[in-house]
Amino acid sequence: MSDIRNISLIIIFCSIISAFGYSQKDSLTDIDIWTEIDTLELKPYQIKRLGKQADDLGDIYSAIDYYTKYVELKPKKDRYKYLVAELYKEARNYQLALEWYEKVYETVPEQFPMAMFRVAEMQIMANGEYSAAKDSLLSFKKKYKAEAKEKTTKKMLAAKIEGCEMAEEIIGAPLEIIITHLDTSINTAHVEFAPILLDDTTLLYSALKSRKIMYYTTDDEDSTFGKQPVRQMYLAHKEFDDWSGQDLMAGPFNEPGVECGNGTFSPDRSRFYFTKCIPVKKKVICSIWVSKKDSIGAWTAPEALPQPINSEEFTSTQPTIGTHPKYGLDVIYFVTDREGGKGGLDVWYTYMREKKGQIIYQKPKNCGKYINTVGTDVTPYFDTETKQMYFSSDGHPGLGGLDIFYTTGQLNKWLAPTNIGYPINNKEDDLDYTIAPSQEEGFFISNRPGGTSLKSETCCDDLYHFYHTQYIKIFVEGNLYGDCDSLEAKKAIANGTISLFLVDTASGEKMEIKKGFTNEDGSYSMKLEEGNEYVMRMSKDGYFHKEIPFSTATIEKSDTFQLKDLWLCILKDAPIIIKNVYYPFDKAHLTPETQTVIDTTIYKILVENPEIVVEISSHTDSKGSDKYNESLSQRRAESVVKYLIAKGISKKRLVAKGYGESSPLVANENEDGTDNEENRAKNRRTEFKVIGIIENASHVIYEE
Repeated sequence: MSDIRNISLIIIFCSIISAFGYSQKDSLTDIDIWTEIDTLELKPYQIKRLGKQADDLGDIYSAIDYYTKYVELKPKKDRYKYLVAELYKEARNYQLALEWYEKVYETVPEQFPMAMFRVAEMQIMANGEYSAAKDSLLSFKKKYKAEAKEKTTKKMLAAKIEGCEMAEEIIGAPLEIIITHLDTSINTAHVEFAPILLDDTTLLYSALKSRKIMYYTTDDEDSTFGKQPVRQMYLAHKEFDDWSGQDLMAGPFNEPGVECGNGTFSPDRSRFYFTKCIPVKKKVICSIWVSKKDSIGAWTAPEALPQPINSEEFTSTQPTIGTHPKYGLDVIYFVTDREGGKGGLDVWYTYMREKKGQIIYQKPKNCGKYINTVGTDVTPYFDTETKQMYFSSDGHPGLGGLDIFYTTGQLNKWLAPTNIGYPINNKEDDLDYTIAPSQEEGFFISNRPGGTSLKSETCCDDLYHFYHTQYIKIFVEGNLYGDCDSLEAKKAIANGTISLFLVDTASGEKMEIKKGFTNEDGSYSMKLEEGNEYVMRMSKDGYFHKEIPFSTATIEKSDTFQLKDLWLCILKDAPIIIKNVYYPFDKAHLTPETQTVIDTTIYKILVENPEIVVEISSHTDSKGSDKYNESLSQRRAESVVKYLIAKGISKKRLVAKGYGESSPLVANENEDGTDNEENRAKNRRTEFKVIGIIENASHVIYEE
């Protein structure tokens, strides 16, 4: 692939060939090269050579024209038929790609078995023929077993088949949204990408601004390469309900004559990250740069992020920023083609740490299998409010080419991704999703028909706005009080921590997504999203924490969860009796009934309070010898500890202690020396008490 085309692919990582055109003409129509060729009476080998030269320059359309003419003159040159099909696919002209793949498959299927796989892809992307595409994929799998078993093809094949199977369901349940194609002050004939809302009325985006098709000749003297417009970052503004504008972004970010784009701010707006693409060692490499606000609020000259984030050996681009759950500094998620990924293009991350007063960027790591595939995984956007990552992929089951997906998590810990749905996703390419803080509106780019492309109607990406017409607003609110011994007093807990966890229904894993604090009167309120399972954790130093599960899976209209007044019990040194814990006579093993009691009491408390270390103690009455009672109680305490360890509680948090008959609550006998069976029953008990705290224990899931 040529360096020219690399720029188009690297900066937004999809085949956006309209971003660069071909030999420079002011006309808005295709250049007619055949009159000149026919006049010159070029021989077939000369036309083939011109095709290769155009292809090497990245001039896809001219290459298609030359190779098409060559095949017309040399109809048995099947390799060039397949090459024309591949070029049409790269040009994102899916209908003509389908026609040429079909020609190849009809004539020489055994020579080009992947043509059948490509036919299936184009049946979807050109015409939305999911049933026919599934049949083609299954036929390919059956007929070309060796090719179908190749690792990458096997996974892509499975994803495409699953996508065909789910397409009808997704399309049949469309999102209740309005999609608007932005006006021509924003969308032009070439590529627009990377929309980011700066505030309610300001949109940052990147684009190649040109109103004409740009061509590149194969004549060095007439070549315009190096003189063409470049991608830059622009601002659009909202007036009433309409977005418009193409003002260059002010500041030291756009560099004349240099490819710049994919701009994004750190959460505190003190750092601006973006992509810059420059020639390095005869190829184009993209890297991530950062500008910082100085002491007077001015932006500093941008600096490239250090190795190994950037390198002359691979590309790094499309940054989106989160905050590290432990260190509180920037996490940079980005796209790269470096070694060690799941496929060609993956989402990776790095993060900042402070060491000895200096900020150090950590070695990048892959975001993992729930985001990355053997296919193309690009345009990540991390929503700091919801902890959701939006990204585009053709390796997950979808409706066509690149579909938009979302997952929840951070770093390399993510839940299984979800297809965002139709009509945001459709049979073409959909990517660069971003959403407003309100969650009601946002932007994405797509090459769907109806855009401003000057070549094929699906060649190039435009910016689209979406608005949820039936967005459901859900809140949870209540009051938090402390001291379970005095419920009547309602002592408000101020500045208590309210942590919201999203529960993965498949694995049961909890992922912290929000954190807030109670007001002076103990009140709190937190925004939720529909269709989820949640756990809310209430905590305060000096108190036992509490977790409350609830669901928004069946919510169909805006609503507010009114949780009843909740109390946290004060963390005391005094023992707490675990009621209804019984053992068989003279035995230490736990009955099923006792296990249930433990599950709903001490086990639940230990899960909700991951920082506490407890002593599990067992007591007997005075029947039997002191030595025997001590031994029996020790074994009973150990049986509880072993049960808790088996359920996942760390043994470092548990101490078993048998006290025998040494610590009765009440007298075992009446004053006249007779047995008091009621008191003996009270003395036969199991207790726990907090004996220590583990520092830095947390429910937050993060990778070290």
